[in-house]
Amino acid sequence: MTASTTNIATGTGLEKSLVFPREEYAARMARTRAAMAEQGIDTLVVMGPEDLYYLTGYRSMGFFAWQALIVRADGTPVMLSRDLERRIYLNNSWAEEYLAYDDHQDPVTTFVGLLHDLGAQTGRIGIPSSGLSISANDVARLARELPGATWHDTTTLLPGLRLVKSELEIAKIRQAAEFTRIGMHAAVEACVVGNTENDVAAACLDAMIRAGSEDPSLGPLVGAGFRAPFGHAAWERTRLGDGDLIFIECGGAMNRYHAGAMRTVALGRMDDTRRRLEAASRDGLNAGLAALKPGATSGEVDAAARAAVEKHGLGEYFNHRSGYSIGLGFRTWIEGMSLRPHDDTVITEGMVLHVVPALSDDVTMMAISETALVTAGGAEPLVNLEKQVWVR
Repeated sequence: MTASTTNIATGTGLEKSLVFPREEYAARMARTRAAMAEQGIDTLVVMGPEDLYYLTGYRSMGFFAWQALIVRADGTPVMLSRDLERRIYLNNSWAEEYLAYDDHQDPVTTFVGLLHDLGAQTGRIGIPSSGLSISANDVARLARELPGATWHDTTTLLPGLRLVKSELEIAKIRQAAEFTRIGMHAAVEACVVGNTENDVAAACLDAMIRAGSEDPSLGPLVGAGFRAPFGHAAWERTRLGDGDLIFIECGGAMNRYHAGAMRTVALGRMDDTRRRLEAASRDGLNAGLAALKPGATSGEVDAAARAAVEKHGLGEYFNHRSGYSIGLGFRTWIEGMSLRPHDDTVITEGMVLHVVPALSDDVTMMAISETALVTAGGAEPLVNLEKQVWVR
């Protein structure tokens, strides 16, 4: 199939369910076009669901299918996706040009035809060639079918712009943090001998959703007993027993913006080793938050959290990064920037990070984390749960 711009639909006159004002859309598009100009990009192809949402407001769980927003340096964005997605895109996007392909049609062929119709088949084209939304085969195929183009990997372009949050985005994350707090307290209350991991997850989700949360892009993660140290385990019906540790990570969602938190629950006992690990995780969190200020580097924040844990002689339990940028999410709430050793990314006011000094070995997990906003004066905790292991 060859695309035709005469088949492009518009959402003029449709009722809208927009989540940010036109001024915000215009500002985001202006920043994107400035980044394009800086990198010498004539045409930008946006594919990830978080990036599409950031630029247009489009939010759909149909991101498993091939979709692309074409942004020209001086033109109106045009969206290409399945016909099934047309209504939701035109309903919740500020950008109003949409070309649909049917499920029996090849989206890559349609995309190539659309670029030709737009006169964008040559020049320097930016595409997220190492992202999750396009296969290596499709990247190679585009290079063959558009020989006049020069390809530039823009996997990190929009995620980089998304790191510093606007006031509107921060307000949404604050609301998500309230959902997280509600959900975590409900999850802890469900940690009773005889209940299962499913009971804990159900209580958490029920409380968050009833409070107003959307479907979170991650978790809740629940691991009880021998599964507590797994970290990234979903609930699997494990029954909670006396003396068990239960690891919980959850996060509410407001207009796809998230705030995460980790906590551990102990059923019935806390021995000396567990108390030491609790204190080390809490001190690691406090030190990381104290270092999280404008002008610091991500490596310096990581080093501060790690040094606090090392003072307890428990550094071998800290076997991962200290945190990451958090915000928009469909597949995960984790964004591209990490707090990790020797990283020289500069912390900037307006960033939001989940600081996660979770400590684990083969039998234990102690985790006290916080989502924090970077302000001019330092880190502002947003979830504000008790910094402790709950003993029940």
